[in-house]
Amino acid sequence: VITLVLFIFLKYLPRFDPFGKNYSAFQKEFDIFRLALVAFMTYAHLLVISVNLDNSLNITQMLAPGFFVLFYSIGNLLPKTKRTYFVGIRTPWTLSDEVVWNKTQKLAGLLFKISAFVSLAGFLLPNLAFAFLIAPIIISSISLIAYSFAISKTSKALKKKSV
Repeated sequence: VITLVLFIFLKYLPRFDPFGKNYSAFQKEFDIFRLALVAFMTYAHLLVISVNLDNSLNITQMLAPGFFVLFYSIGNLLPKTKRTYFVGIRTPWTLSDEVVWNKTQKLAGLLFKISAFVSLAGFLLPNLAFAFLIAPIIISSISLIAYSFAISKTSKALKKKSV
């Protein structure tokens, strides 16, 4: 039920966003992401049910392919996004500057795709699965915040020089 509510909520999300008109520029990728999110949530739910039925699965290891699909779909989505309040890497610097937004989303797409492939290592190395699922996203997130801040400062400095 939660997954269905989330799917429906994401369908109507642009109506609540002040930049709602920007979603049309990446609607196809957003729809694919919505489906990937529902697939991931359903897959995770089925894994939990399976473990509770006393199957001896390593749930963290088995989540790796699901994280691959989720991270890769996010990696496809981010470079196509236009500025919104709900989708993308939203820092004060990205929301206030279109150039910073575009550069950050482009790098984010690459980092999420890399994270997708790294997460697959968790399937191959079950004892390290948790690290392979979590570490790339933490590293990517911190890197993207720092990157957006740095290019924001550079962008502001360039604008001051040109004035």
